[in-house]
Amino acid sequence: MMIKSKTLITVPVFNGEKFIGRTLDSCISQSVKTNVLVVDNVSTDKTRDIVNTYVKHYSNIQLVENTSNLGRVGNWNRCLELFEQSQSDYLKMVFCGDVLLETCIEEVEKVFTHHTNLAIVAWPYVFVDALKNTKRTPKILHQDIELNVEQLIQMDMYPSQFAGAIICHTFARFAIAGERFNECFLGMAEFTNKVPLKGNFYHINTPLSEFHLDSHTSYAKQFEYLFVLERAYTKAIGLENIKNKINENDYLRLKESLYKQLTEKFK
Repeated sequence: MMIKSKTLITVPVFNGEKFIGRTLDSCISQSVKTNVLVVDNVSTDKTRDIVNTYVKHYSNIQLVENTSNLGRVGNWNRCLELFEQSQSDYLKMVFCGDVLLETCIEEVEKVFTHHTNLAIVAWPYVFVDALKNTKRTPKILHQDIELNVEQLIQMDMYPSQFAGAIICHTFARFAIAGERFNECFLGMAEFTNKVPLKGNFYHINTPLSEFHLDSHTSYAKQFEYLFVLERAYTKAIGLENIKNKINENDYLRLKESLYKQLTEKFK
């Protein structure tokens, strides 16, 4: 029997035996006890055995085993389905190998509690490259701030840019509301350009999580031609999604900017 928690942490995983312990250790170390669902996509290594050792010792951790491999994006959608079946108000997805810092869930829940109509709360993350023994914290914004979509566009940002990597944002239940990741895409930009539009955006200017490069085997692919083209295409979709929410000058300015980006990348 799992506990009652405002936030549900979901961890989609396939063959994550090397890194799943690191992620679960960070989840059980949260200052606010939070339910954790590990959604295994028919791993062929010892992932399930490792997770089950945590399940035996922690009442807030549960293992869900898919009956067939749903694919990478399909497993993300399985996490969304399980969240909608839960009683939690907020969804925090974490990829295997990444880490939530100790007060992550607590700080995010405080923001949701004190601000109405927030679809998403985001924050900077620490980029950890164990091979080079380096850490850095990329930042887009430099303050605690609440924004609506019009203000975001005035800052030349798309919702997916605000959301950033999946390790550094949490969604409210009403923002997800039946939405799913598009399995035609390799990444999640189309989803994160759409879902946050249902409410306001809040940025916490404090790193609350770590992105660990050693566990992201597909990271280098984001710089390949197909990923670059997909990002441009999903930006175009995102721009059309917000066309009726912004003024015409902002729309035309972003459209021209996107066209310039495309011509420079693919000329």
